[in-house]
Amino acid sequence: MPEPSRNDPCPCGSGKKYKKCCMFKVRPQPGPEELARAKLVQELMDYAGRYHKDVLPEAFDWFWGGESPDEKFLREFDTGIKINFSEWLLMDYPAAPETGRTIVELYRESRKNLTEPEMTVLDRFRESTLSLFEVQEIFPEKGIVLKDLLLGGEYQVWEKSVTRGVVKWDILAVRLILIDGRYIICGSVYPYAARRKPDLLAAIRKEYEDYKKEAPDAMLRKYLKADGAIFNILWYKETTQDARPGLLTRTGEPLMFCRAAFAITDQAKVAGLLKKHDQLEADDEGAFIWSEDPGRDGALVLGSVRIIKKELVLECMSKKRLEQGKQMILKTLSGLVEHKTDEFRDPYEVLATNQKKAKPASEIPLEIRQQLYDKFQREHMEKWLDEKIPALDGLTPRECVKTEAGREKVANLLKSFENMEERKRKAGEPYHDHGWIWPKLGLERPE
Repeated sequence: MPEPSRNDPCPCGSGKKYKKCCMFKVRPQPGPEELARAKLVQELMDYAGRYHKDVLPEAFDWFWGGESPDEKFLREFDTGIKINFSEWLLMDYPAAPETGRTIVELYRESRKNLTEPEMTVLDRFRESTLSLFEVQEIFPEKGIVLKDLLLGGEYQVWEKSVTRGVVKWDILAVRLILIDGRYIICGSVYPYAARRKPDLLAAIRKEYEDYKKEAPDAMLRKYLKADGAIFNILWYKETTQDARPGLLTRTGEPLMFCRAAFAITDQAKVAGLLKKHDQLEADDEGAFIWSEDPGRDGALVLGSVRIIKKELVLECMSKKRLEQGKQMILKTLSGLVEHKTDEFRDPYEVLATNQKKAKPASEIPLEIRQQLYDKFQREHMEKWLDEKIPALDGLTPRECVKTEAGREKVANLLKSFENMEERKRKAGEPYHDHGWIWPKLGLERPE
């Protein structure tokens, strides 16, 4: 009888969903295949070191896509890199160039009197491939449910240790092996940021299309077996790049705190002309808010202008807006102002500086911080629904969900938001539940 899906009624008759009842209820004891697997992994490593040491330099170069990771990077990820490289070397790398056979296949041919469990495990190794998965559900200290984003299928995976480091919607490249009737992660794990899911899928599909130019009939599984190193290359590129997400304005420009200062000759005249400008509106604090359509709710704010002593200061959130604002001021106040300086500050540097000055979060009760954060996120996301988003090809989320492809894009964005919030929750920080957004957009939130 096939195992039920996680959302099916539990076969025990409790009336609960399978995932809420017996899905990970009893952890299986190591069976003959698991015992054989532990023994074979060590024997394969010894065999590779004894008979195939000569392939290591070329294999290492292949694994890194011709890159040369520095020693500091290799030391930082030492254990994980060794596991990932060793598994790929044994199971995917063509150690016999003339035949394309892997070390697992060569070892199997060299061994006599293998037991039935050993033959089964070696065949599973030989047939296995890395693939890209999305975490669907986590059962702490028991296992996880993974969805294969490339080859299809959803897998209940018995893996106690991995449940401690992942959250829902994480993206991982792993190799699943069926052992004693249960799926396990063979060893290697390549973690990626959830927001990179579309980029990762696009990169792998592009490489697959290139591969098919030489092997037109090749199925995706064959490509993944032949080019499993792509998962390490993509992981390496992500890990060594700036992990901070690029921040953009509502109109898609790189976000930057920008400031231009002007010397003024007649403060009263300057103030009078600013009050008459059709894109400037005075606020309660003496500043002039520069927007596309002053007075309209939701109007795009482009910057602010203030008179401070004998200076006029323009502040904007992008270099492009600052240049537009400077031209506006020089035209409006011709003969009354002289441009002096421009300043640009990275938003992450500003945030770090402000955090040092701010009252330590530990002094503010978590309950209060949670309420403030929830309120801020709710207001922000309400506006987000009608903002033009570069990641949605310049459409608003409400516009984007009108097509099937658009619905998938919006769902992926929401998953990445939820993934980040779940990490905050696990770290004991204020977090926001985005569940209310899905029905507003007519989307069904995945369970």
